[in-house]
Amino acid sequence: MNDVCTYCGRVADSRDHVPPKNLFPKPRPNDLISVPSCIGCNQAFSKDDEYLRLVLTMRADTFDQAGANPLWPTVLRSLKRPEMRRFRQKFMASIRERDAFTQAGIYVGRVGTYDVDFTRLNRVASRIVSALFRQWQGERAPDTYGLAGYFVESLRNVDAERKRLLGGIVASVQQGPPTVVGNGIFKYWFRAVQETPHASVAAFVFYERIGCVGIVVENPNNGLQTNVQQDARP
Repeated sequence: MNDVCTYCGRVADSRDHVPPKNLFPKPRPNDLISVPSCIGCNQAFSKDDEYLRLVLTMRADTFDQAGANPLWPTVLRSLKRPEMRRFRQKFMASIRERDAFTQAGIYVGRVGTYDVDFTRLNRVASRIVSALFRQWQGERAPDTYGLAGYFVESLRNVDAERKRLLGGIVASVQQGPPTVVGNGIFKYWFRAVQETPHASVAAFVFYERIGCVGIVVENPNNGLQTNVQQDARP
């Protein structure tokens, strides 16, 4: 199993870093996670990885984080590349202002905001779940299992039952200390469900601010399944 791609099951002829190594400023730490991957999957993920870095580093609550701030010059250079012209125009067109309030409801003025493509972000989250499964279980997730990863912020409008299910996943997996990667830029919890072979749950956090949740389940019928391989290109 060590010579097959974590994501598609074909022959692995490269390795994929999870989370994407572009989230870590150079010199990069030596504790980054990598898993076997085929070149096709690895290359297909690259633009989603760039989008993830842009979204995470532009947030007001991560901009001053030690790991995110040094990435800004690289992010800006990336946006200036000719091949990024269409993406740059679309992203800039989505930027606007909105009213901001404290948690107590006090108005604090206008702040900048922008549209986020959670479909792309959740593809990266699902890929991370798949890689963490490989890291912990020593094999890729079986094809008969459904696998999904979600940014918590993408779940604001889901139904109450889904929120309850995912909230229970987070509570169950975060009972112990996390595994910390890259000086705290990424940390995660992973737990196998002993009652069911291969079933697993995961929770992970970027820059101490942005949370995600993931699940690996057999024969999913709860709408949680997502395909890491599909439409990995923008």
